[in-house]
Amino acid sequence: MTSINQGNAGREIVQTAMAMVSGSLDLVTGSRRLCALRHDIGASESELFESIIAFESDTDVYPVGDARAHYNQSYLQQLDQELEEYINESKPAVVDACKRIIESFG
Repeated sequence: MTSINQGNAGREIVQTAMAMVSGSLDLVTGSRRLCALRHDIGASESELFESIIAFESDTDVYPVGDARAHYNQSYLQQLDQELEEYINESKPAVVDACKRIIESFG
């Protein structure tokens, strides 16, 4: 990957983390994006992303976006409640990780 592409990925990582901290991007979507982007900058094993990776892994079974249309509504409500509880529990660690990512890459 060229340094230009790495720079673009680095900027997108910072923008994504900032949006997660501000609440303008939900933590599930943001963590999925950060996990994909970390490979683009060669940070696959970076400790900065450990909390993000764990959160993404724990939430990968919950549907977002268009995938939600394929679920039974009562089951989807159950999943949404589980996810909301997990997000509330995990939010401090995820937001803290985002802040460290912003400091490191910003």
